[in-house]
Amino acid sequence: MGDTIALNRRSLVEKLNQLLKERNELGKKMSELRDPNGTVYPQYLDVSERFQRVQATLSDTREWYTLSIQESLDKSARSLNRLTMALIALTGVLAVLTVTLALFRI
Repeated sequence: MGDTIALNRRSLVEKLNQLLKERNELGKKMSELRDPNGTVYPQYLDVSERFQRVQATLSDTREWYTLSIQESLDKSARSLNRLTMALIALTGVLAVLTVTLALFRI
């Protein structure tokens, strides 16, 4: 596990869920702080700034999640490659044994 860059997927999913929830709550607050007439309350700017920060953090977390998945796929690909090589070698050994057995039976 020493060659991984990304955080573990479980913690990233929890963080994504938390950030999505926070973003939705801030979006609702922003809606409440806007008047249908176009009047914007002073708190709106603070909430909007927090919303932008959460959005940026959400984007970064998604990138880390993507990196985590790519690392996982890379590990799986290496394992499959090794398994394929082992199966090819085993097939070769079995072919040699089959030929040897066939020659001694005749």
